[in-house]
This record gives sequence, C-alpha cells and structure tokens, in this order.
Amino acid sequence: LFGALPPWNTFWQAVSDLPVDDTEHAGISKKRAGYLALVPPGGNWYQLPEDVAEEAMGGAFRGGGGRMGFYRRLEWDGPSPTVVTSPSQAATMFCHPESVRSLTVREYKRVQGFPDDWELPGGIAAKYRLIGNAVPVHLSTAIAAHLQRLIKS
Repeated sequence: LFGALPPWNTFWQAVSDLPVDDTEHAGISKKRAGYLALVPPGGNWYQLPEDVAEEAMGGAFRGGGGRMGFYRRLEWDGPSPTVVTSPSQAATMFCHPESVRSLTVREYKRVQGFPDDWELPGGIAAKYRLIGNAVPVHLSTAIAAHLQRLIKS
C-alpha cells in the first residue's frame, strides 16, 4: 500500500547524542525500581524470577492478556514500542535500557520524531501525555506522502 518503508530507527540512533544528565523524567518508586533492575534490556516482567514476578505484578500476575507493558525495559539496538502517555505506571512502564528510570521527555520526543527545540507546555506529566497522544512524525510524513501520490495520480 505505501511502498517500501524505510527501516526503523533503533533507540540508540534516536537518543545516543543526548546528554546523560537530563533529569526531566517521571519518577519510579523504589520498589518498582528494584524490580526493573532485574529486567535485562529488551525484557519485561516475564524475565523476573517467578516469585518476584508474582510479587511485582500483584493481581495482574494471574490476569489475562499479554501484559507486555509491565516492567518493560527498552533495548539499544531495537525500535521503541509505541510510546504511551504515562511511562511510569505499572502497566505502561517504559524504562531506559541501562539506567533504572523512565525515559526523559527529550528521549520521548526523539522516539516520536519531534525536533529538540519544540517546546511543550505544562509539567512532566502533561508533556508525556502530549507526546504519547501524538502521531509519530515519521508516520505522519509517510501518510502525507502517500496521500500526495494518490491525489496526483
């Protein structure tokens, strides 16, 4: 339908040149941070030892569905999953590949394809919500290019 799509960017390609000292990110409780420290890059709660996973997941441990967002840690050489509006909530956790923290607002913007100089209003939670509710810039561009081709033909 859209023709050949360009390869996806890795998380490393998106954020590797950002400063390490950026502190604008959602906090993670000490308890959740302890669980995340046990998850390898690219993993999630499935990589926790079963007794730890049951404790970490609570009632969701025996629940249905994939629950892939629980204690999710990104990997450097893979694409980012779809960004969410709240990266530190239990079911939508989004952790840095190495540091035990949520992605920073700048990292979130980069994953979505926003320019670094775009200013977002509000506090950290509002910024995550705006970015998470947005359509990724590269996807918007691909859709617009395809529509342009259709209109011209």
